[in-house]
Amino acid sequence: MARLAAGYSRIGVAATLHSTIMPTTELIRRKAVMVGNEISIRSTVIENVGNLLAENKGDLYDEMVGEQLRLLLEENEVVVLAQASMARAVEKWPEEEKSRCLTSPVSGVEAVRDYLRKKEG
Repeated sequence: MARLAAGYSRIGVAATLHSTIMPTTELIRRKAVMVGNEISIRSTVIENVGNLLAENKGDLYDEMVGEQLRLLLEENEVVVLAQASMARAVEKWPEEEKSRCLTSPVSGVEAVRDYLRKKEG
């Protein structure tokens, strides 16, 4: 996910926990330096949504997270979702919009697939 994000110049990072913003942005910055890309990162913590999934309020979680992600997408080429649980908020979006949100479940599976293809070939 960070490797993919590092290929863009304007990157948004979204999280629902403050503790994940810094490690995620630093990882993206390191990957960008490795490929020689100059980047700008705008990050946001989506407040007051952490308990919604535990309270069985998934629709409200998706709405609140999705709203903030769309705001970040207005200013950035891609948005990195710092927690895998956030991916559910974009599942029903149109593909064009959804594809601009980088999630660890999707990029992780793609990385494993690519690794296995290289290993077989």
